[in-house]
Amino acid sequence: MIIHMKDEPSEFNPPAILAPAGNKASFLAALAAGADEIYCGLKQFSARMEAKNFSLEELSALTRLAHDKGTKVHVAINSLLKTEELDRAGTFLKQLDRWVKPDALIIQDLSLLQLARQTGFSGKLHLSTLSNVSFASALELVKKISGSIESFFPEN
Repeated sequence: MIIHMKDEPSEFNPPAILAPAGNKASFLAALAAGADEIYCGLKQFSARMEAKNFSLEELSALTRLAHDKGTKVHVAINSLLKTEELDRAGTFLKQLDRWVKPDALIIQDLSLLQLARQTGFSGKLHLSTLSNVSFASALELVKKISGSIESFFPEN
Protein backbone atom coordinates (compact mmCIF):
# COMPACT_ATOMS: atom_id res chain seq x y z
CA MET A 1 0.00 0.00 0.00
CA ILE A 2 1.25 3.47 -0.89
CA ILE A 3 0.38 6.66 0.97
CA HIS A 4 0.65 10.15 -0.49
CA MET A 5 -0.87 13.50 0.34
CA LYS A 6 -4.37 14.35 -0.90
CA ASP A 7 -4.81 17.15 -3.42
CA GLU A 8 -7.36 19.14 -1.42
CA PRO A 9 -6.06 22.33 0.18
CA SER A 10 -6.41 22.71 3.94
CA GLU A 11 -4.29 23.44 6.97
CA PHE A 12 -3.70 19.72 7.41
CA ASN A 13 -3.79 17.34 4.47
CA PRO A 14 -4.42 13.84 5.75
CA PRO A 15 -2.66 11.12 3.78
CA ALA A 16 -4.57 9.42 0.99
CA ILE A 17 -4.59 5.65 0.90
CA LEU A 18 -3.59 4.33 -2.55
CA ALA A 19 -4.19 0.59 -2.76
CA PRO A 20 -3.00 -1.82 -5.44
CA ALA A 21 -5.49 -4.09 -7.20
CA GLY A 22 -4.45 -7.00 -9.39
CA ASN A 23 -7.90 -8.54 -9.81
CA LYS A 24 -11.59 -7.84 -9.20
CA ALA A 25 -11.55 -9.25 -5.66
CA SER A 26 -8.66 -7.03 -4.56
CA PHE A 27 -10.23 -4.00 -6.25
CA LEU A 28 -13.51 -4.57 -4.40
CA ALA A 29 -11.62 -5.20 -1.15
CA ALA A 30 -9.79 -1.89 -1.55
CA LEU A 31 -13.14 -0.13 -2.03
CA ALA A 32 -14.66 -1.88 0.97
CA ALA A 33 -11.64 -0.96 3.11
CA GLY A 34 -12.07 2.71 2.24
CA ALA A 35 -9.11 3.31 -0.07
CA ASP A 36 -9.05 6.86 -1.41
CA GLU A 37 -7.40 5.75 -4.64
CA ILE A 38 -6.74 2.42 -6.36
CA TYR A 39 -4.08 1.59 -8.94
CA CYS A 40 -4.12 -1.35 -11.30
CA GLY A 41 -2.81 -2.62 -14.60
CA LEU A 42 -4.47 -3.81 -17.76
CA LYS A 43 -3.80 -6.84 -19.89
CA GLN A 44 -1.97 -4.63 -22.43
CA PHE A 45 1.17 -2.55 -21.84
CA SER A 46 1.79 -3.83 -18.33
CA ALA A 47 5.11 -4.68 -16.71
CA ARG A 48 3.34 -7.50 -14.93
CA MET A 49 2.02 -9.31 -17.99
CA GLU A 50 1.84 -12.56 -16.03
CA ALA A 51 -0.64 -11.01 -13.57
CA LYS A 52 -4.34 -11.42 -14.30
CA ASN A 53 -4.87 -7.66 -14.57
CA PHE A 54 -8.03 -6.23 -16.11
CA SER A 55 -9.64 -5.95 -19.52
CA LEU A 56 -11.03 -2.55 -20.53
CA GLU A 57 -14.56 -3.87 -19.99
CA GLU A 58 -13.83 -5.15 -16.48
CA LEU A 59 -12.04 -2.00 -15.42
CA SER A 60 -14.72 0.24 -16.90
CA ALA A 61 -17.40 -1.22 -14.62
CA LEU A 62 -15.11 -1.19 -11.58
CA THR A 63 -14.05 2.41 -12.23
CA ARG A 64 -17.69 3.54 -12.41
CA LEU A 65 -18.28 1.84 -9.07
CA ALA A 66 -15.17 3.46 -7.57
CA HIS A 67 -16.13 6.90 -8.86
CA ASP A 68 -19.65 6.47 -7.44
CA LYS A 69 -17.97 5.95 -4.05
CA GLY A 70 -15.61 8.91 -4.52
CA THR A 71 -12.53 6.73 -5.06
CA LYS A 72 -10.00 7.63 -7.75
CA VAL A 73 -8.57 5.04 -10.14
CA HIS A 74 -5.04 5.09 -11.58
CA VAL A 75 -3.96 2.82 -14.43
CA ALA A 76 -0.33 1.72 -14.58
CA ILE A 77 1.17 1.50 -18.05
CA ASN A 78 4.56 0.19 -17.02
CA SER A 79 6.16 -1.03 -20.18
CA LEU A 80 8.58 0.39 -22.69
CA LEU A 81 7.04 0.92 -26.11
CA LYS A 82 8.60 -0.09 -29.38
CA THR A 83 8.20 2.27 -32.33
CA GLU A 84 5.80 -0.14 -34.04
CA GLU A 85 3.59 -0.16 -30.91
CA LEU A 86 2.97 3.61 -30.79
CA ASP A 87 -0.17 3.57 -32.98
CA ARG A 88 -1.63 0.69 -30.98
CA ALA A 89 -0.77 2.50 -27.73
CA GLY A 90 -2.48 5.66 -29.01
CA THR A 91 -5.63 3.73 -29.83
CA PHE A 92 -5.45 2.04 -26.44
CA LEU A 93 -5.17 5.42 -24.65
CA LYS A 94 -8.21 6.76 -26.55
CA GLN A 95 -10.23 3.67 -25.58
CA LEU A 96 -9.05 3.92 -21.98
CA ASP A 97 -10.10 7.57 -21.73
CA ARG A 98 -13.43 6.96 -23.48
CA TRP A 99 -14.55 3.77 -21.72
CA VAL A 100 -12.71 3.61 -18.39
CA LYS A 101 -12.09 7.28 -17.59
CA PRO A 102 -9.28 6.75 -15.06
CA ASP A 103 -8.24 9.71 -12.96
CA ALA A 104 -4.57 9.20 -13.78
CA LEU A 105 -2.01 7.11 -15.61
CA ILE A 106 1.18 5.86 -13.99
CA ILE A 107 3.68 5.57 -16.81
CA GLN A 108 7.16 4.24 -17.42
CA ASP A 109 7.85 5.14 -21.05
CA LEU A 110 8.34 8.89 -21.40
CA SER A 111 6.86 8.82 -24.93
CA LEU A 112 3.50 8.29 -23.24
CA LEU A 113 3.63 11.81 -21.77
CA GLN A 114 3.15 13.36 -25.19
CA LEU A 115 1.09 10.50 -26.64
CA ALA A 116 -1.44 10.72 -23.80
CA ARG A 117 -1.97 14.42 -24.42
CA GLN A 118 -2.11 13.97 -28.22
CA THR A 119 -4.87 11.40 -27.85
CA GLY A 120 -6.86 13.69 -25.57
CA PHE A 121 -6.33 11.87 -22.28
CA SER A 122 -7.80 14.22 -19.71
CA GLY A 123 -6.48 12.75 -16.46
CA LYS A 124 -3.28 13.32 -14.53
CA LEU A 125 0.03 11.78 -15.50
CA HIS A 126 2.31 10.24 -12.89
CA LEU A 127 5.77 8.86 -13.51
CA SER A 128 6.48 5.38 -12.25
CA THR A 129 9.81 4.82 -10.58
CA LEU A 130 10.38 2.45 -13.50
CA SER A 131 10.69 5.56 -15.70
CA ASN A 132 14.16 6.03 -14.22
CA VAL A 133 13.99 9.81 -13.85
CA SER A 134 16.22 9.97 -10.83
CA PHE A 135 17.82 13.40 -10.69
CA ALA A 136 16.51 16.97 -10.57
CA SER A 137 17.58 18.15 -14.04
CA ALA A 138 15.92 15.12 -15.65
CA LEU A 139 12.71 15.89 -13.77
CA GLU A 140 12.83 19.50 -15.00
CA LEU A 141 13.24 18.24 -18.58
CA VAL A 142 10.26 15.91 -18.17
CA LYS A 143 8.15 18.77 -16.77
CA LYS A 144 9.14 20.93 -19.74
CA ILE A 145 8.21 18.21 -22.24
CA SER A 146 4.95 17.21 -20.61
CA GLY A 147 3.69 20.48 -19.20
CA SER A 148 3.32 18.96 -15.75
CA ILE A 149 3.98 15.91 -13.69
CA GLU A 150 1.81 15.48 -10.64
CA SER A 151 3.80 13.11 -8.46
CA PHE A 152 6.05 10.11 -8.24
CA PHE A 153 4.91 6.75 -6.97
CA PRO A 154 7.33 4.40 -5.28
CA GLU A 155 6.96 0.77 -6.23
CA ASN A 156 7.81 -2.22 -4.07
